[in-house]
Amino acid sequence: MYAEAERVYRAYFELEQDTFAAGGAESLPEGMDQYVTGRFAELIVEAFAQALDRGWRMQPGTRARIVYVNRTPEIAREDSVATLSTCVDSSQSPIVDAEDNIIGGGYDAHRFFFRYDDDGLLKIYGVNDVEDGSCEG
Repeated sequence: MYAEAERVYRAYFELEQDTFAAGGAESLPEGMDQYVTGRFAELIVEAFAQALDRGWRMQPGTRARIVYVNRTPEIAREDSVATLSTCVDSSQSPIVDAEDNIIGGGYDAHRFFFRYDDDGLLKIYGVNDVEDGSCEG
């Protein structure tokens, strides 16, 4: 199950990167509903819509890097069946505004929670921020 959770996370990450590189979106990008569900999906749409409305995008020609994806079965939430701790380094691929001013970037550590959705697919349904300023996890 953890191998599937890692596959889901990495697929989600690629679609998220593509969407921020394109400057956001008004809805989930095609195919992302295979990887996210519930309130987490709503939060992602809100982030994409904010980027679109404000003219934010990933700095052209750059891409964030996954530093680690760790299996953390000892951490559970509600009805989660798998938990992954991740860290992404976007210090070389910051979010910029329409004038290319840097809005954000750096290290982002999270815990992603997975469950089986009504369609039978394992999906991300929750996330918590984690304090890890260096991605040494």
